[in-house]
Amino acid sequence: MSEPVQNATKDSEKGNEDRLKPKTIPWEIGNITKANIKQLRLINIHTLPVRYSDKFYDELLDRYDNKYLQYAFVNGFVVGAICARVEKEENLSYKKLYIMTLNVLAPYRRFGIGK
Repeated sequence: MSEPVQNATKDSEKGNEDRLKPKTIPWEIGNITKANIKQLRLINIHTLPVRYSDKFYDELLDRYDNKYLQYAFVNGFVVGAICARVEKEENLSYKKLYIMTLNVLAPYRRFGIGK
């Protein structure tokens, strides 16, 4: 009688493993530009507890390399973003990548977009 109980446990463990495996959806990366910077503000408002000033958004494109300012798109809609900058530390021979913001809208989390 204990054998079926053990099998039931194993079956339920397998179900949990399948449920916990990350699911994926097709998504694309695109540039943050002056034309779409307002979408970044909306993503930040809906995903972060901090409110960034107008100056933050104005300076992003002027001061930082665009390859580190990117959106994540699903079916043409912005669902996430990353804003980062390269920093060179004095007296060090290497650079650091500082991630300023990294966010994904709640319904699109756990699909590997911010990975």
